[in-house]
Amino acid sequence: MALADRPSLLYIPAVRKRIGIGILSCTLFLAGCASSGKPSAQERADQLNEEKTRGAELVANGEYQAAVDVLTPLSKTASGDAQVLLLLGEAHEGTGATADAIRSYEQAIRLSYGMSQSHLRLATLLMREEKIGRALTEFQLAIQYGEHSALAHFNYGLALHRMGRGTEALEEWKRARDIDRDDARFAEAVGIGLTAHDPQEAIEAFRDAESLGASGAVFANNFGLALQATGAFNEAERWFRLAVEEDPAGESYRFNLAALLTRRGDYDVAAAEWEDMLRAFGEHWSYRVYLARCRIEKRRFDEALAAVEKIAVDFDSGAIRRSDEVIDRLPPGLDEALEIIALAWRGKGSDARALGLIRRAVELAPESASHLNNYGVILAENGMLDEAKAQWRKVLEIDPENATARENLSAFRR
Repeated sequence: MALADRPSLLYIPAVRKRIGIGILSCTLFLAGCASSGKPSAQERADQLNEEKTRGAELVANGEYQAAVDVLTPLSKTASGDAQVLLLLGEAHEGTGATADAIRSYEQAIRLSYGMSQSHLRLATLLMREEKIGRALTEFQLAIQYGEHSALAHFNYGLALHRMGRGTEALEEWKRARDIDRDDARFAEAVGIGLTAHDPQEAIEAFRDAESLGASGAVFANNFGLALQATGAFNEAERWFRLAVEEDPAGESYRFNLAALLTRRGDYDVAAAEWEDMLRAFGEHWSYRVYLARCRIEKRRFDEALAAVEKIAVDFDSGAIRRSDEVIDRLPPGLDEALEIIALAWRGKGSDARALGLIRRAVELAPESASHLNNYGVILAENGMLDEAKAQWRKVLEIDPENATARENLSAFRR
């Protein structure tokens, strides 16, 4: 039985790379007026530069509303100055005015398309707003036009990861780590990226991150996932438990711990975890199916049925739909739930009832070796030996090395 883990939890760091306050004089110069009573072009340029410097200082100090007050009129006076609009975008972003920030960054880009910082800030903000596809384009442009900071590659990697482009994300995280080997976030990101490809190397990256000061529930959970992928279940359990201790309300951390305990065969402990999660987080399909699996393994058939039978019947009938909140994840699928119910009824001595349920499970997942093996067993117990052998032969067609099917056929002398 395969248990599905929730995706690794990542985070986007606040990118507050300040615009230097020693800003070059504005390139927009007004023609000098003949009247000596009006400021000269140079004086106006000096005043503009002074206001830009003041706005930059306010942004750098986190005084975002004051920066907006200074930079808004300046953006009209110097409507062709991309730096002013970049600063105004950051000021708006600091006040939480996301739409205004996006408009300012977009206008800065229109004025100076090759200014990488505008693309980078817009990309990072778009990613926070879950506009990942567009953020990817802006990250690409930021890097194309010269933004090769560690954070640029790191956040670009996050966007790629969220789009399911894991290999590309890993390459960006490696670039970030190569630029800055003293930042724990970049080492941890490399560990996350490597977990699916080379979990042993991922563990080394996580250990590097730990030595650099990485800590907290997210880190502990991600480290646990890498350790679990290598089969180091005991050490993985320690990190999952640390994640739960750090954040008891973290549902993903609790799920990963309970799933690990189930995989390892600690069925009583795992069942207690699934039951506690049902109390803490409410009704969830996966919690009930995995709880029932634990109960079956301990031959507690009535408790297995109590855990999953009603919800599975409602799912199969359409009373519960895939889109309903209770169906939190698939897998486990309906076929797995029906197999568990079939085994529970078999355990209670109702082979005929078990036969109908396992047959339905096979209809839903006809290439599941587990379902076919159990279908064969229940057929044999109902006196249908030839049909039982046919199911075990199907298993060997799908998985020629399947020991269970071979043993079953051998027991009945093929």
